[in-house]
Amino acid sequence: MTKEHLNTFSLLDLSNYLRSEGWKCVGQYPEKAFVFQKDEQTVLIPMHKNFPDYHRRIWETVRDVSAFEQREELKLIFDLQAAGSDVFRLRVDSPEVAQGLITLDKGALLFESTKTLVQSAARSADSPKAYYRARATQQTDDYLKTVKLGQTERGSYIVKVMFPIIPDPQEALPTMENEIEVSYDRKVTMKLTEGLNSLESGIRSQIATPNLESFLDAVPNGVSANLCDALVAIGEAIPEAVIDTSMSWAKTRGRPTIKTVARFQDDDFSYLSGASRKLREQAWGEEFTLVGNITQLSSEARLDGGEVSLKAHVGEKRRSIKLHLNPQQYQEALSIHQNYYDVEVVGVIEQRGQKLFISDVKQMTRIVDED
Repeated sequence: MTKEHLNTFSLLDLSNYLRSEGWKCVGQYPEKAFVFQKDEQTVLIPMHKNFPDYHRRIWETVRDVSAFEQREELKLIFDLQAAGSDVFRLRVDSPEVAQGLITLDKGALLFESTKTLVQSAARSADSPKAYYRARATQQTDDYLKTVKLGQTERGSYIVKVMFPIIPDPQEALPTMENEIEVSYDRKVTMKLTEGLNSLESGIRSQIATPNLESFLDAVPNGVSANLCDALVAIGEAIPEAVIDTSMSWAKTRGRPTIKTVARFQDDDFSYLSGASRKLREQAWGEEFTLVGNITQLSSEARLDGGEVSLKAHVGEKRRSIKLHLNPQQYQEALSIHQNYYDVEVVGVIEQRGQKLFISDVKQMTRIVDED
């Protein structure tokens, strides 16, 4: 046990861990240490780190607690490091990674996909949507800078992500039943956990009732096309992949009473691909770039602009979209249509019933075939 190990957790982490495991603060040595007790065992926690013998004292506490719990000291150290964080683990098992090794390119993809899972959860905590296309908010960007990767662990190949959680000013609570409002940092990990739970249950429901609508209903829980795509990327890159996800809650706050594990394998990835397509089709309200051809134009007075019908791919389907154009745009649309050019349109799509509209076209550019 080195000083470096003992410096990886705080005294608050240690006290929160002990309280969460049933230890009680039963007294103190004034200006020196607090006394914690469980059953007949007692340990001391220094009041601060300025004592000359701090590292020796804290090592004695770690030694005594690990002996009491009958576990390795390093495993206890890892738990102390995570005491102030929700910890997400993504484990990939397949014949290719059975020895805990993974090729460089697939390892990079695995970490990138995990990053996408985290980003989608953070954005869902801010504003749940079926698909995230535009930039994240400043709040989300700032929060993501605080999330850290933990050390990889044994067991095929495991990526560990640590989400810092603001401590509860009260003693650590066993559940969240007394919390009035969930903080943003905890919302992120709950959205990630609930989103993965909803995907798993949605896939299982397809066996009895094939219907991708259940994935749309789960958007408020953290489900998005981005979340689906991250899992699909892993499943497609690593043959026979089994993905197990889990969340363990910080000792510094109450624990949500929700399922913390999910599994994806075999045909699940094809369902997730279908769910992603469905979710993308519903992602209205954000700016889209569409490429298609003009099929119809109508205007009562060209000087007032007009309406154009555009055929273009939205998601996986070729759809008809109505464009409301100003006079200059309408004149350009006439020229594009007369010369049989395709057109690129940028704007926000709205869905009204079964029809799609872009009321405010940001940009319209004709596409000329250079051949």
